[in-house]
Amino acid sequence: MKPYRPVDQSNDLNISPFVCDISDSDALPIREEYGRDAPPISVAPLEGSAEEHVEVFRNLFLRALNDNQRFLLEHINGDKRSLNKLLNHLCDRYDIPVSTLKLNARILKDLYLIDYGCRDDPVPVTLTSYGKMIRDIIKKDNEEVKDR
Repeated sequence: MKPYRPVDQSNDLNISPFVCDISDSDALPIREEYGRDAPPISVAPLEGSAEEHVEVFRNLFLRALNDNQRFLLEHINGDKRSLNKLLNHLCDRYDIPVSTLKLNARILKDLYLIDYGCRDDPVPVTLTSYGKMIRDIIKKDNEEVKDR
């Protein structure tokens, strides 16, 4: 049995390099204590074809993200709208409560899939490169995958 090791639960996050084909500007903050002990994301070549890998990730993302989160990823198109304008437009057009959309937008922001700034420094709502990648993966043949 391993000896007890206390985990630092402070909110001091350090930026670590994230192994990904996407820009470094979207690097995720990772706690230093995990960065040292965690193996690299890809320790060995994956078996199977690229299409199989995409299919596995698509199924994972479809299960991990709820309908409203996927809906938001599909409707954020970079048209330089504020979050409130976008959510009010979607609320009026699709009859989804704005509070539901705001909650799910905050979750997507916490997951580094979208960015919209803050009250003091508003930025038009945009997808991060991770958000674009996930949107593109789940968008492809979305209905076909949902029926499985």
